[in-house]
Amino acid sequence: MARQAGEATAALYARTVKFEAAPVRQDGYLMPKWQQHHVWRVGELYVDERRDADLNRTVRVARFTEPTNPNADLMPPLHDVQHVTAKPDLFTLTGYEVSSSNGGKPVHYRQSWVLRPVTDEQIRGRASFQENERARMAEFMRSRGGTRP
Repeated sequence: MARQAGEATAALYARTVKFEAAPVRQDGYLMPKWQQHHVWRVGELYVDERRDADLNRTVRVARFTEPTNPNADLMPPLHDVQHVTAKPDLFTLTGYEVSSSNGGKPVHYRQSWVLRPVTDEQIRGRASFQENERARMAEFMRSRGGTRP
C-alpha cells in the first residue's frame, strides 16, 4: 500500500502545473479591474528563498516564467512574497517588485498577483478562440475596404 502511495506522489510531481497570472498593480498603484483582465499570461510559478542585499536578509521570491523556458520571466519577480488568498479556482500572492526606473536606483513597488490553474485543453481552446477572432477581424476589415469602423 505504501508503495502505491509513493508512486502516485511521484506521478503527481512529474506533471507541471501551469497557471494564468495577472498583476494587480502598476508602479505600486491598484489598476482598474477592466485593465487587470487584459494582462493575463500563461506560465509556471516558482517560489524560492534568496538573499536580498537591499533588506540584508533572506526573502521568498516568486517568479512567473514561460512554460518552455524557466529562465524567461513573464512578469518582474515578486520579492518577500506572501500567500494571501486561496480559493478552489484562484489564489493571490503579494509582495514587492523591484524597478530601476529611478535613474538606476532600485525602487520597490507593492505588487500582487492573481493566479489560477489552467489545463492544456483550456490553453489550446483560448489560443484557438484568439486565432478565430483575428481571422474574423481581418475578414471584417477586408470587407470594409481596410478602413476602421
